[in-house]
Amino acid sequence: MNVRLLKAKRVERNLRQKDLAKALGITEKAMCHKECSEENKFKAAEMLILIDELNLSFAEFDAIFFNRELTKRLRKIKNRNQTEIKAGEDGADNIRSTREKRKVIFQNIMRKDGMNMANYIIGLLGGFDKMICALAVFAVMNYITAILVAIVEKKWIKRKLGLKAIFGKIGIIVLICVANIIDTMIIGNDSTIRTTVISFYLSKEGFAILDNLEHLGVPLPPIIVKIIKQLNSEENSEEDIEENND
Repeated sequence: MNVRLLKAKRVERNLRQKDLAKALGITEKAMCHKECSEENKFKAAEMLILIDELNLSFAEFDAIFFNRELTKRLRKIKNRNQTEIKAGEDGADNIRSTREKRKVIFQNIMRKDGMNMANYIIGLLGGFDKMICALAVFAVMNYITAILVAIVEKKWIKRKLGLKAIFGKIGIIVLICVANIIDTMIIGNDSTIRTTVISFYLSKEGFAILDNLEHLGVPLPPIIVKIIKQLNSEENSEEDIEENND
C-alpha cells in the first residue's frame, strides 16, 4: 500500500486520522496502524468509505491500495480482449475470405460443369439447329396455350399440364437423342431419322397448339393447318394414298 499517497490525500482534504477513524467506525489507534502499514489492512467496506471521504479517483484508489496492480491487470485484460477481438475479426475475415473463395470456386466448377453438360446434351441432340429451336418454341407455346385453356374452361388437365406432360417433353428429347445416335453411329447417314422424328413431334406440338387455340375461339388459318400437317411424313403418305384412291 502507498502510505505516503494516502497521507497526502488526507492532508489535502484537511482531514485528521481522528476524522477518518470516526468515518470508518474504528479507533484512532487502529486508524494510525492501518495508515502507517505498508500492507493493506483496510477492509473492502472501509476502502469504499475512504473513496468518498478522500474523493479518490480510480487511478488514485488503485495507486494507494493496490500499488497500481489493479490498473495493470485491467490494462492486461483490456489488451488481451482487444487482441482476442482483433484475432476474432481477422479470423472472421479469413473465414469470410475462405468462404468467398470456396463459393467462387464452386460457382466456377458448376458453371464449367453446366456448360459441359449443356454441350454434351446439345451434342446428343445433333446440335441446336433451327428444327430443334422450332420444336422448343412449339413445346413452350403448347404449354402456355394449354394453361390459357385451363383458365378459360376452369379445369386443370393433368395430361397437358401435370408432371406427365413435363416428363413427356423430356421423353421427346430422349427420342431425338436416340434418333441422332442411330443416324451417326448405327446407320451412318446424315440426319434422316433425326429430321423425321423432329418433324413428327413438330406436327404433334403444332396440332396441340391449334387445338388449344380452337378451344379459345381463335380462328385457324387454313395455310397454317396445312403446313403443320405436312410436317408429319406419315400423314403425308396417308394423304397421298387417299388422293390416289379417289
